[in-house]
Amino acid sequence: MAPVRTLTIAGSDSGGGAGIQADLKTFTSLGTYGLTVITALTAQNTLGVDAIEAVSPAFVRQQLKSVLSDLGADCIKTGMLANKDIINAIADALDETYGAQWPALIVDPVMVSTSGHKLLEDDAIDALKTRLLPHATLVTPNMPEAKILASLDTRDIDGLADEELMQRYCQAIAGAGCDVIVKGGHLKGDIVLDLLFQHEDDSFTRIEHSRIETTSSHGTGCTLSAAICAYYAQTHNVEQSVRSASGYVHRALATAYPMGSGHGPVHHTHSIEHRIVPLPTAQDPFPFTSMLIESCDDLWQRYTRTNAFVRGIQTGKLPVSAFVYFLRQDYLFLLQYARIFLLAIFKSTTLEEMQEAAQTVLNIFREASMHIERCKKWGITEQEFHQTREAFHTVGYTRFVMSESTKGGLLELKLATAPCLIGYGVIGKVLAADPATNTTSNPYLEWIHEYAGEDFQHAVVLGQSSLEKIGRKLVGSTEAFENAKAIFREAVKLEIAFFEQALQEHPEDQEIEHEYVPANCASATRAPQTKLHAVLSTPFMSTSDTFMSGRCSKNASEAFISQTYIMSLCLARCIAMSLSKELSRFDPDVPTLVGHCLGTAASIRQLAQDRGVADVSNAQPSDITSAYCGWLIDIAVSRPRRYIQIAMSLRLQEQEIMSLRKSINRAGQHYPCQGDEEAQQIATHENAARFERAFADQFALC
Repeated sequence: MAPVRTLTIAGSDSGGGAGIQADLKTFTSLGTYGLTVITALTAQNTLGVDAIEAVSPAFVRQQLKSVLSDLGADCIKTGMLANKDIINAIADALDETYGAQWPALIVDPVMVSTSGHKLLEDDAIDALKTRLLPHATLVTPNMPEAKILASLDTRDIDGLADEELMQRYCQAIAGAGCDVIVKGGHLKGDIVLDLLFQHEDDSFTRIEHSRIETTSSHGTGCTLSAAICAYYAQTHNVEQSVRSASGYVHRALATAYPMGSGHGPVHHTHSIEHRIVPLPTAQDPFPFTSMLIESCDDLWQRYTRTNAFVRGIQTGKLPVSAFVYFLRQDYLFLLQYARIFLLAIFKSTTLEEMQEAAQTVLNIFREASMHIERCKKWGITEQEFHQTREAFHTVGYTRFVMSESTKGGLLELKLATAPCLIGYGVIGKVLAADPATNTTSNPYLEWIHEYAGEDFQHAVVLGQSSLEKIGRKLVGSTEAFENAKAIFREAVKLEIAFFEQALQEHPEDQEIEHEYVPANCASATRAPQTKLHAVLSTPFMSTSDTFMSGRCSKNASEAFISQTYIMSLCLARCIAMSLSKELSRFDPDVPTLVGHCLGTAASIRQLAQDRGVADVSNAQPSDITSAYCGWLIDIAVSRPRRYIQIAMSLRLQEQEIMSLRKSINRAGQHYPCQGDEEAQQIATHENAARFERAFADQFALC
């Protein structure tokens, strides 16, 4: 398939760092086909602009007509336009070609070069505002350019704070009918703020990056607008395009190398070099981490900044019952993480890697003990921690990490666990430094200080350093990087769900409830079988007929088919893993059993094809399916073989259950039925019923 077409209408930079040259490098790096219309020639280098020669308006118009009449454009950006005659020629050509429906247009109102050379004549400002802005999708001025375009009375804006001034500029420029991003790079401070205003819903979006002190910043504005153009041509989403482009430019600044004696160019092609993970720099010591975060920046912001749980911690208004619920689930979470980093010791190949993983285990134990001490204030004992039932999202998250860690290597393990370590470090550090944080009557201030404290921040640095090292070593292809981003993104999603489940369970303060699994064998064995039978009253096979029959809505049936396909593959994997651990003879039921599961998956895929359902091979698991699969995988990996039969008993067909039972009996594994063992088997069966019911409920049974 041909790439999308992006057209830049701008001046030429003989130094290669800005203008047409920068735009084409950016387009290529971001996977679009670049087209050009040159408005002016410049003689310049890293020290400044020596001369400018504008192209005749007639020739600019002819270039534009030639390109559009044959190749077309999915998105257009403008840069240096030199004078009003060129602007009018461009507008006339676009009017003739498209009428009132121009393609998406990104206007970078280039007016003055970094060295102070004027790139747009004064009398061209009105032409820019009247001929181009009304057709623009987005305008990208810096602060000096925004001041000129907004034309506000100085008496109305004197004394305004920087961000309020940016808001006023945005609203004034957007009066032309376009979205606006005012770039704050000219302002002072360690954090660079760009402010996006979307005029249709009258909303502002703050986009922040740490300031990078570098002389290699020539062409930053051209590169940003070109990157927005490239992303918008592919996504048609302004905010997403701006966020992605901002991350791309930040990385280009961080990885730039010295060129020339003045202001050198940014590193346009960093995203397509063979070195997928850049080397650390003084500006960005953890580039792999930065790239992972930028790949899911929307989720990362929600995880570390904007979700209701974190806001409640900051204000001190989070319901205490929700916080206690979180701590109890987090205790179980940490227990699973200790298992995972014990696995990391096994997967390590050097003494240093083993020592690092062992230290992480010690840190986890220390953090768990802090949870226990903190909860004593609310009357929660250590015994109650151990008796807490894992919630769905806790299971889904921890078993996802365990699954990735088991089937992959150290890289996958570190990717799946990194959002927890790094994210809590960010949350603690940001909340501790934010003046808006309640520091006078906040019951969670101690929690904030622990994660902002020197010990935890040091652990974050060590964890990031370890991730960087293994990332540079093993992420050597685009495919490997895409897989790394997918694991990291999924873990961030699960972190958000882990936070949010506390508020879903406890939206308001209430008496702290105790939800326990049986405390001992005696209480467990007293559970009447009739109660267990009631829990199991909606087995898988009784609900599948409903969906397969066509009596449900098309969407529900299609979702059921795709999620059941995912479950069938999971069952095959789990059975294979469980049987492989204790295979002591050539058991004929082993291939039969695995064959049954794979045959079921093949039948479901054929059914999907017959019904015109999208390719189930590419289906993504829902949250419930992911949690269910993660729980099954954990049992297959960590428990004796008999437990996988119990866990799957509601989903396997009778023939498969008999094969599994015979295989277990041949291996001499019978069912002890007393004490802890019985309690664990009952708990496993109850959990299977919970998951099976939730699996069916997610499709809104008709």
